[in-house]
Amino acid sequence: SHTNWKDVVFDTKSYLERFDKNDLVYLTADATDVIDELNENKVYVIGGINLCYDKAKEENIATAQLPIENCIKLTTRKVLAINHDWQKAFLEVIPQRKFNDEGKKKRRIKNAGTIDLK
Repeated sequence: SHTNWKDVVFDTKSYLERFDKNDLVYLTADATDVIDELNENKVYVIGGINLCYDKAKEENIATAQLPIENCIKLTTRKVLAINHDWQKAFLEVIPQRKFNDEGKKKRRIKNAGTIDLK
């Protein structure tokens, strides 16, 4: 449940009411600017589809896209959907030393029958 998320604030106010417009950056695959690192002084709004890009432009909010294309080549649009298997992706790329005991167990189960050299 989202109520168990740590350091996450849920608010009924719009992001335009809560934050200064100059501090906002809408992340969307339709943006032309690519960011290589996150700025801790900015507030990132996770968007995606063209509708989000249009909304950001209407509200005069900066837009940017993650450097997905710099890291991998996709045959379709460079969009990260919420229904992708993020757990599997994280287990494959995060070094073993970064996991707590539960994460290490999940990784061992995932890699059962394979040798993990990380």
